Amino acid sequence: MVTDYEYASGDLLNSPNTYFYSSTAGTDFLDAYLLSRGSVINELDLVSRASQRLTQFHNQFLKECRVSTVSGEYEARNDNFETLLKRFAVTKKIWSEYGPQVRPTQTATFDLLKHYVEFGFVVLEWFEATKDLRYVNALLQVNDILQAHRRDLTQEEFAWTVFLLQVEVSEIMSILK
Repeated sequence: MVTDYEYASGDLLNSPNTYFYSSTAGTDFLDAYLLSRGSVINELDLVSRASQRLTQFHNQFLKECRVSTVSGEYEARNDNFETLLKRFAVTKKIWSEYGPQVRPTQTATFDLLKHYVEFGFVVLEWFEATKDLRYVNALLQVNDILQAHRRDLTQEEFAWTVFLLQVEVSEIMSILK
């Protein structure tokens, strides 16, 4: 019987989850997952205020990541997004700066939680455009990091994280139906 969702606790920036060989615990695991996400979502009473700024933030960051709609389909003007997604899947790190071949520069840091929030929104946008479940998986993993470090988030970042958690839970529940 699973009582805790262990993937969203601890210092996940310095000791990331690998998710390899994760045990299967069925509905007990899902119950623990939903309880864990729900407890963080319930911590926030600013969702309505944050949602006003959310659209502005969302549009700005997507523009910066060069994701655009062309004839109703998403086109990556930045061919490096898939490489970034793969690197995140392995390292669980979003770096402050990338150089050639989507590798972190020597001066880059990975502890800026704002970048994880922003990455979550880009992943969400790609999922909404493609319905590719790889993006739900990436969103779950970035949300684990954000949930584990929620005490270090600014109030605004926390509000955005709660939004990402709500979308994630909704998508997971729709997959389970």
